[in-house]
Amino acid sequence: MSILRTNKITDLGGNNIISSNGSGTFTQTFAANTPSFQVRNGGSGQTLSSGTDTKLTAFDTADFDTDSGWNASDSKYTVQTNKAGKYFLYAQIKYGGSGDRRLQLTIRKNGLSVTRCANNVDYYAGVTVSSILDLAVGDYLELYARLDNGGGGTVGTATIEEFFGGYKLIWHQFLKQILFKIYHLQFY
Repeated sequence: MSILRTNKITDLGGNNIISSNGSGTFTQTFAANTPSFQVRNGGSGQTLSSGTDTKLTAFDTADFDTDSGWNASDSKYTVQTNKAGKYFLYAQIKYGGSGDRRLQLTIRKNGLSVTRCANNVDYYAGVTVSSILDLAVGDYLELYARLDNGGGGTVGTATIEEFFGGYKLIWHQFLKQILFKIYHLQFY
């Protein structure tokens, strides 16, 4: 049986990748799910017309936005320089009306619908959507909603139940880095 003991793994430039305090506590500097963001609506509500895709603009409260990609004035998240990659995205809205409707929630990338979820809703029911997307620098994301099966209605009235967020997935990059470094280990 072989044992490899170390308190630090560094890259070729001497930068810490993983370090240990010797008591089983590890610190790593490369595997953070950033950039990440989550915004909520301000609770003011937004009216949707029946049968019309409507851009959601009430998401004006940022819970967090690590790389300043969210712009509340145009309700878009834009991927910043050096932040391209695979992202996990999620969103949820709630219907604030009392009639039986079909509510759709769509994430758009650069103006095109890329993922959608729909649900038949009644009084204060909602819909959630999530997806993993490849995003390049400058790509932007927006939320759109639509009500069908009758008249319009309102969404965006409950701040803790309506949100839009995402984060860059890093584990595939992490594993690739570790495997590369293990493969290129030099023993002295």
